[in-house]
Amino acid sequence: MKRLDSIVLIILLLAFLSACSKGKDVVAVVGSQGILAEDFEIASKRKASLLGKESLAREEKVEVLNAMIERELLFQFAKKKGFEIDKVKMEEELRKLSRGDISGSEKRFLKREIEKNLYIDSLRDSIRKEIQISQDDIASYYRKNLRDFTEPETYKVYLLKIKESDAHHLLEVFNKDPDSFDKVALENVPPDIKELNRNAPYTPLEGFPDEMADILKKAEVKRIYGPVKTKRGVFLFKLVDKRSARTRPLSEVSREIEHLLIEKELEKRLKGLLSELRKTVKIEIKATF
Repeated sequence: MKRLDSIVLIILLLAFLSACSKGKDVVAVVGSQGILAEDFEIASKRKASLLGKESLAREEKVEVLNAMIERELLFQFAKKKGFEIDKVKMEEELRKLSRGDISGSEKRFLKREIEKNLYIDSLRDSIRKEIQISQDDIASYYRKNLRDFTEPETYKVYLLKIKESDAHHLLEVFNKDPDSFDKVALENVPPDIKELNRNAPYTPLEGFPDEMADILKKAEVKRIYGPVKTKRGVFLFKLVDKRSARTRPLSEVSREIEHLLIEKELEKRLKGLLSELRKTVKIEIKATF
């Protein structure tokens, strides 16, 4: 009889604990697992911070909760299907977390999020491996989106900040010996300008100030132009090189398109999976905004 009483007590205790986990301390219940109000508050604060806000509007809180529910659905599905996670990566992420200067509640939240991320990543990788993209699919996408693979004319320039009163003299000197401009622009300038010149990318016209762009349209390679007044001062510049507009060939972008199509198909399948899970897994919303 005492044994029976003990069993009944254990059952009541489990029921009580379950009720507590699904009560005021949770904002939603997904299957048998509650989404903690504490976690929801942390996720909402993080989202608000990313948006540069002090707090979220009601609609934004609903979006956060829906995202947490979907993550929980995928997490539970991945665990139920027996997906494995990278234990080494898990330990690595937890070590990073232990070094962070964050509160205990946020640390508990992030530990749970790390585990969910790894399980969901494992699920995504599994689905991704099943996706096959044909060469016909790639070619079709390329033809339909040719504009996305067309690069505009681009320009590579070196800059030299000067006094406006010195502009005429310096233009005369440097255009007689254009290589001397390179030496000055790459060596005898402040660190920020030196870094900019040494890493000068090929840039389309819209990436330059309007005053400079107007000159670049007619500029000749290896000649020095200016002065150009900008918010950062007065500059001379040398057109180092110019690349004509071109359409990248299919052979060059095939892998890029394949990756894009795989990711689009992956998101489509995950959306379908979530739709099915929402039909089969009981979801209770406890939060009131």
